[in-house]
Amino acid sequence: MSAQDGCRVYRSSSRGTRARALRDVYPVCRRLVGDNCFDAMAADCVRHYPSRHADLNQFGSAFVDLTEELTRRSAAFSELPWLPDLVRLEWLCHTLYYRDEDPPLHLDLLNRLNSSQLMISPAKRVAWMRSKWPVHQIWTLHRMPYVPPLMHIAAGDWFIVAERHATGTSAGATDEALWQLLDACDTPMCIDELAAHPSLEAARLGELLQRRWIDISDREYGVV
Repeated sequence: MSAQDGCRVYRSSSRGTRARALRDVYPVCRRLVGDNCFDAMAADCVRHYPSRHADLNQFGSAFVDLTEELTRRSAAFSELPWLPDLVRLEWLCHTLYYRDEDPPLHLDLLNRLNSSQLMISPAKRVAWMRSKWPVHQIWTLHRMPYVPPLMHIAAGDWFIVAERHATGTSAGATDEALWQLLDACDTPMCIDELAAHPSLEAARLGELLQRRWIDISDREYGVV
């Protein structure tokens, strides 16, 4: 085999591997649009969005962009306006599964330090998104092995939180105030700074701690 033929075989094998990886990352999308349609979408993604990372688990974020583009320009996909957000949720849950583990939660810091010394940050085991479609319900129903019941999909406003567990991930909706508080924790700040925001219900930080959605650390030294 010539070097040129060898490179051609390698490229073909590499494209096939990445396309199969997309099937694993987006099983609900594949189930909803059908194997043939999904395989064409995956091939298009592989062709136009090359892999930028050695870890195959990091490949697939561009599939969200591809789905958004198809929804804008294709009449068939325009009938599925919620599909881009569903794909975004699938990618969110996929990357969540491969994140590092959270350190142990040191609740004793609450007794040893004052609120100006306590830093708040989201736990690695959670991720969140906002959608005008109930994509968390669609995703949950269509992960089941049986044929799901028909679902009426109406536009609204959902505040979605995905969580990683020992056996996988789950996604559900929470109320707007708690979601906004979690989202605010993504900006490094201490409890006093968080409490100074008039639009946030800082009193619900205990609820975030109870759900293990946030971590706390010493502002100066980190977790000690």
